[in-house]
Amino acid sequence: MSQNIQIDSFFSREVFIGEIPLGGKNSVRVQSMTNTDPADIEATVNQIIELSEAGSEYVRITIPAIKNAKDLKAIKELLKKKNCNVPIITDVHFNPKVAKIAARIVEKVRINPGNFAEIKQSKKDVFTEKENNEALEKIKIQFSSLINICKKHNTALRIGTNHGSLSERILNRFGNTPLGMAESALEYLRICQELDFHNIVLSMKASNPQFMIEACRILVNKMKIENMNYPLHLGVTEAGEGEDARIKSAIGIGTLLLDGIGDTIRVSLAEDPVEEIPFAKALVENCKKRQESNSFVLKNKIFNTANTSEIKKLSDKVIVISDFSSQSKTKADFYFIENIESIPKTDKKIIYKFDKNIKQLENLFPLFNSEQYLKNKKPDTLHFLKISNSDFKKELLEEIKKNKKLVIVLKEKNNWDYWKSFSLLSENEINNPVVLFYNADAKTKSKLLIDSSLDLGSILIEGAGNGIWINGDYEKLSFDILQASKRRISKTEFVICPTCGRTSYNLQKVSLEIKAKLSHLKGLQIGIMGCIVNGLGEMGDADYGFIGSVKNKVNLYRKKDLVKSNIYLKDAVSELVKLIKTDGKWVEDDQD
Repeated sequence: MSQNIQIDSFFSREVFIGEIPLGGKNSVRVQSMTNTDPADIEATVNQIIELSEAGSEYVRITIPAIKNAKDLKAIKELLKKKNCNVPIITDVHFNPKVAKIAARIVEKVRINPGNFAEIKQSKKDVFTEKENNEALEKIKIQFSSLINICKKHNTALRIGTNHGSLSERILNRFGNTPLGMAESALEYLRICQELDFHNIVLSMKASNPQFMIEACRILVNKMKIENMNYPLHLGVTEAGEGEDARIKSAIGIGTLLLDGIGDTIRVSLAEDPVEEIPFAKALVENCKKRQESNSFVLKNKIFNTANTSEIKKLSDKVIVISDFSSQSKTKADFYFIENIESIPKTDKKIIYKFDKNIKQLENLFPLFNSEQYLKNKKPDTLHFLKISNSDFKKELLEEIKKNKKLVIVLKEKNNWDYWKSFSLLSENEINNPVVLFYNADAKTKSKLLIDSSLDLGSILIEGAGNGIWINGDYEKLSFDILQASKRRISKTEFVICPTCGRTSYNLQKVSLEIKAKLSHLKGLQIGIMGCIVNGLGEMGDADYGFIGSVKNKVNLYRKKDLVKSNIYLKDAVSELVKLIKTDGKWVEDDQD
């Protein structure tokens, strides 16, 4: 992740979506999206009402075709009859005509600048300045007519850029990068500025939280330079389902909310969309409380911590320390034990509470507190020191500076305290490896996922820290947080569409089947997408794509290359396994 972006809060302008304002001094809004067929008006209306009652302040509907755009009027009329006034957002890809119809009916229209007005061509090596300007003029003509409709009907517009669906021209100029995502939106923003249209929301979405965070920060900084301050919609797209998806979403969305960036969020889950709402609301509330209670001002998030050669001999990755050994095949690098008698018969590296009467043995590494560290002779091999920022006295800092075989274990209460400690270490030019020690004291599973994602994941995703130690039986959670923050990959990475009205098969059921069979393929990335409309682009950099084509049929891709098309759903998972085996990337499930 790029580390050269100045972190600063961002005060956005207020925009109205129907009667519900967004941005400015308003609270962060929560929203979701239906996954019904929009042609099934009654089912769509019922799901909208269900989402609204669950707390979704806006509800989005996919509109893939002109015929569906005409259904919007009937949906709005039926919602009115049922006394549901939640603002409706339409999601439009590839068809400006659909957006123009929808803008006359609903409160907000979402377009993707990557596919709104540019037709995919054969790949070009270079776009000349003239060709780029000609393309922008064509965009302006098409986009201006939509803006005029939005102005007339007081309709808001979301310019929603997705990593993986950038236009060929933007890819040629900026690559498939966070900068490219931001520049794609800015082209459209500048047209809005020229036409004096400001009822705009922006989003930078990716399945990789690092990309999403960086793209949002770049966009905010560029808007500031150009005197713009439009509100942001935050979300990690194709996050998947279950705990993995919630952790990934909490890290991506939460890191930005804690920066003071973001005005509305969606937690995209490949589950019943109603399940998105309670987690999203809890995440917003959690971040709000943290901001209200924080008094520490962080100047930047650039810290120089490095693995020493002694740590690298044991693990060349971000290390995991655990109090308990789980039954999973992915084991921690160190296990903490109270005394020498409790050493398990394992080849894993172990740390234990320091006792000067116990001779240090192979694979045993002492742990000191600050008082012990100042009083005792320092080992000439790898050792650990558990401290918090309240221990950072001059004498201790001088001792730490002398010893490059020392790993600092930071025991803090929350992410602000971790950043304070990193700042103190940086100010004192200390770059010993740092392990984040964390007391998991949340009373519910949902709160634990949010707390640990914000307190640990938001640190790790910035590149800070060399290890993680969650106090208790949380070995799996440690690896899940590292995976979501892209600091250590220990299992298959799944990019899973949250589903919408375009989905052509039972994605929730099939994704669980695929995960059960492929989760052991460490390092592989599998895209599981509901439809062909934008599935290939939005599965990002996945090694393999499992993408719905027509009803209950699937296309298989190797990277972006189509391998097999229109496979019957009953055979598709087996065919995916065969493809991976043919490519020599399969390992049996009993291997580590």
